[in-house]
Amino acid sequence: MIRYVVFDYGNTLACYNEISISRQYVATDEEAKELAEVFFDRLYCDRLDAGTLSEEERTRLCKERLPEKYHAFLDDMGHTWYRYLPPIPGMPELVDRLHREGVGLYLLSNIPCEFEKHVPRTPILQSFDGIVLSGPIGMVKPHEDIYRYLLDTYNLPVEECIFVDDREENVLAARAVGMQAYLFDGDAAKLTDYLFANR
Repeated sequence: MIRYVVFDYGNTLACYNEISISRQYVATDEEAKELAEVFFDRLYCDRLDAGTLSEEERTRLCKERLPEKYHAFLDDMGHTWYRYLPPIPGMPELVDRLHREGVGLYLLSNIPCEFEKHVPRTPILQSFDGIVLSGPIGMVKPHEDIYRYLLDTYNLPVEECIFVDDREENVLAARAVGMQAYLFDGDAAKLTDYLFANR
């Protein structure tokens, strides 16, 4: 029985497209590509997700690699880019239906500390019962400790939880700790059918 659904955020609840995000700050697609290549470099993002790099330090490092015309955007971008993650079609409706039917809703996301400030302004997360972000706690998926942290923090029975994520390694890690898991492919209708068929 599924009584608790644990969602990833980027490309599960919300569309994460680095070039589309960067395009909000610059005038051309070419500039957006150049900006995204540096700003979203995994050299920085992995450390931000793990809580070992600050947004200010990322900004400094990006300025060393990008032309000066981008510098003013960079001063703002680290704190505001989370605004440009639109919900995946069908996912707000799924979250609302689960909430109305009494299913526990939880978030487990690899995301920097800065996102904490945006949670209260993110509509799709307002009905969630618990939120675990990697940056503030210094743990990241697919390491099993972050799944156990979620389960322990909210006292969730592992056999009644399903984890939904778009990355296979994260789904496999959830299964390794005893959770049910679903590899999300962007099809909210298919996920909805699956969840309610298995309740």
